[in-house]
Amino acid sequence: MLRKNAYLILSMGLMTASQMSHAHTEAIINLHIKHTVGGKDSFKRQDHIGLHSTLNERDWLGDEDKLHYMMNDLDVHFGRDNGLGVFNFKQADEDPNNPGFADPNHIIERGQQYKQNVWNGSASFAQQYDGRGDIIVGGQPYPHFFGNTDPYDGGPSWTASPEAVGDYFGQFMNAFFRDDSEQISAGHKRPMYFEILNEPLYQLTDAPEHGNDAILPIDIFTYHNQVAEAFRVHNQDVKIGGYVAAFPVFEERDFARWDERMKLFMDTSGDLMDYWSLHFYDLEDDNRYKGSRLEATLDMVDHYSYLKFGEVKEHVISEYGGRNRPMEKQPWSPLRDWWFLKTASPMLVQFLDRPDTVVKSLPFVPVKAEWGRASETVPYNWRLLRQAKEGAGETGDHWVFTEMVKFYQLWSEVNGTRVESFSTNNDVLVESFVDNNKAYVIASNLTESTETLMLHTNGDQNRQLVQVNIKQLYLKDSVPFLSEQTVTSDFDRVELSPEATTIIEYVYDSEISQTLQAQEQKYFAVDFLQPIYANESINTTIDGVEVPTFADVK
Repeated sequence: MLRKNAYLILSMGLMTASQMSHAHTEAIINLHIKHTVGGKDSFKRQDHIGLHSTLNERDWLGDEDKLHYMMNDLDVHFGRDNGLGVFNFKQADEDPNNPGFADPNHIIERGQQYKQNVWNGSASFAQQYDGRGDIIVGGQPYPHFFGNTDPYDGGPSWTASPEAVGDYFGQFMNAFFRDDSEQISAGHKRPMYFEILNEPLYQLTDAPEHGNDAILPIDIFTYHNQVAEAFRVHNQDVKIGGYVAAFPVFEERDFARWDERMKLFMDTSGDLMDYWSLHFYDLEDDNRYKGSRLEATLDMVDHYSYLKFGEVKEHVISEYGGRNRPMEKQPWSPLRDWWFLKTASPMLVQFLDRPDTVVKSLPFVPVKAEWGRASETVPYNWRLLRQAKEGAGETGDHWVFTEMVKFYQLWSEVNGTRVESFSTNNDVLVESFVDNNKAYVIASNLTESTETLMLHTNGDQNRQLVQVNIKQLYLKDSVPFLSEQTVTSDFDRVELSPEATTIIEYVYDSEISQTLQAQEQKYFAVDFLQPIYANESINTTIDGVEVPTFADVK
């Protein structure tokens, strides 16, 4: 039995070519029409062009030139840190006056040592990039769910309750990071987001480690509540989210997995969450998200969030990308990176289509990640940097960029106000932005065949086109290839390689202004997950719909 998530989208504005139909794909870009969704209309690089890293990470030591390139040349931001809170929790002394809880004085002491020795010490070179992005800090199933400490100095270990873990993290956020009003030397900027546990159902329920029994989802979600409430005693500004779903396969067993996991979490812990955290990975088999499945997954969460809480809560996509699991057991290769790259850009295009709800998205690209090395010859799979000797015909232990850097090179210039654009082919995703005298058109090909994309720009008639810069990231001879081309004549078509993404920059002689506005509004039905039967109609009610004179109803 299949079920349907019913919703209605109203885009209010001028739709100039919605009825066009051609044998090839048409992309219509209305440069003069601002496209707003829930009042959001801009591309925020700091929220979407990021590394799974932080300024204080030791991986940058000795490779400061590469950090400089990423920050200054490619305009990349941060990030996520799931290590600092793990290490320091394990070192925490027990409070002699409150057994089972971390000693507050010891948390402050370690925070001061960290600021002195790392932030103002070994990582001080990175302070010039302070404030580049709002980072995410989170807990891990091991050690936080079980509350096990393990001091490296040989001190006594102790076990923290869920309340004690939340108490620790609330104080940790205050002791290790600075307030907005303080000077840079007072510490790293305080994180914007706190994820209570990273992928807990995968690590504790589906594939428990260390011989542990599987933990029931309800127990993990109850843990979230206890941690969140204790955290809030010490910190009211950092946003709390969960449950960091590793594989949100909602449709499994006729949507039973939805009921047992995401719905249960929203019912149990949703009142205490500021945002929902999910991870998306396309795999080498048919288990893939980019395209319609990603849309349906996010729509389900939004729909139920609206019905349950009267609002669509924000999403933080703290990991996404692509994987080829058989290749993960082998040494690094450019082709393995392609499995990530061919997914990352189209997923980002889809996240950018929801600027009001997807407030942060982060491709899973750590720096060197030696902590995840499987063996001498099989390093961690997702890395920005590799040792030169890993490449065919290369030698040396020094660090160079993997193919992952091409994602950031592809997106390096995109900025500005979102303008109305659409594709006549659902398998070719299109988004567009205008920044002063430049327009950026992003197109991602979801198919495994070449697609001819015809480009139609409107709203640029009163200015002169100076040049067009075209980038395309595609696979060539088993290696990800980023082509770059500049033309000075009008550019009206592009051949999109299989699973490729192109970013086209139009440069004009004067600023491009938006004189019209398309306001997009999504409405949700009062019903949820209705069964679908062959040859039977489905009736539902969508309340509060206002259809203006000029509207496109989808």
